[in-house]
Amino acid sequence: MIDGQRNPRHLAVGAGKDSNLYLVDLSNMGKFNPANDNAVYQELDGVLSGGVWAMPAYFHGVLYYGAVGNHLKAFPFVNARLTNSTSQTTVAFGYLGTTPSISANGASPAGDGVPNLIKYALGLNPTNAAAAAQLPSGRIQSSGGTNYLTLTVNRAAQPPDVTDIVEVSSNLLSGWVSGPPNTVTLTNLATQLVVQDTAPVPAATARFIRLRVINP
Repeated sequence: MIDGQRNPRHLAVGAGKDSNLYLVDLSNMGKFNPANDNAVYQELDGVLSGGVWAMPAYFHGVLYYGAVGNHLKAFPFVNARLTNSTSQTTVAFGYLGTTPSISANGASPAGDGVPNLIKYALGLNPTNAAAAAQLPSGRIQSSGGTNYLTLTVNRAAQPPDVTDIVEVSSNLLSGWVSGPPNTVTLTNLATQLVVQDTAPVPAATARFIRLRVINP
C-alpha cells in the first residue's frame, strides 16, 4: 500500500484474545522490546469486542474481521492505515467467530485474470483457469470482398440474468458503441455469439472490439 507521504508499506495484520487489531510494517518491524509495543505500525484497541480464532479477509482496500461473539466488521484502509469499522453484519457469530470469504464480479479466484462475471456469462467454472479456446476471440473476416473486425463468443451456458454486449471503438479509452449502425450480429445462439464491426478494416486507422457483460 501507499501511505500519505507516498511511501510504499508492506503490511501484515494480526489479532488475538485481547480484542485489538495490530498492523505491522514488514519492512520495518522494529525488533523486540519487552518494555512496550511502540514498534507496532498501528494498533486499534478494543475494536473487535471479542477474541479472534478465525482468519480475516481483504478486498478492495477493506479488511474484514469476525471475532467471537461479535459481528463481522469492515475496516477500511486510508493512506495505508486502518480506520474504525464503518459497517457490520446484523448477525453476531459465536465460537469460533467467522472467517469471511469474499466473491465479486471483478474477482478472479482462479488467478487467470478473467473476472467472475465474464466466466459466469460464458458458463465457466470460476475456480478453474480458463483456456484460450473458451474465451472471446477476434479475427478479420471477409464479407463481400471487404474485411471486417469480428468477435466470436463461445458460451457453455447463457444465464438469463446477464447481457452480453459486443462493442467497437477507434479508441481503447472511450467511444465504445454497439448495435446498428455500428455492429451487426451474425450469430446469436445459446452456445455462440458472433458480432461484426460495420467499419471496414482498410478504412480505419485503428479499430477495437470487445465483449462487455452487464448484470442489472
